[in-house]
Amino acid sequence: MKPTTEGDSRSAEGVELLTGTPITGTVTIPPGGVAVVREPR
Repeated sequence: MKPTTEGDSRSAEGVELLTGTPITGTVTIPPGGVAVVREPR
């Protein structure tokens, strides 16, 4: 996922690598934020 200026929600399943948070379903990215999600192969 890339940086966003308006905020965004994306479908994802895996682990958010910056926080270590497990993601199942939707990850919400705040304005100006990023999410790096490792999804299973």
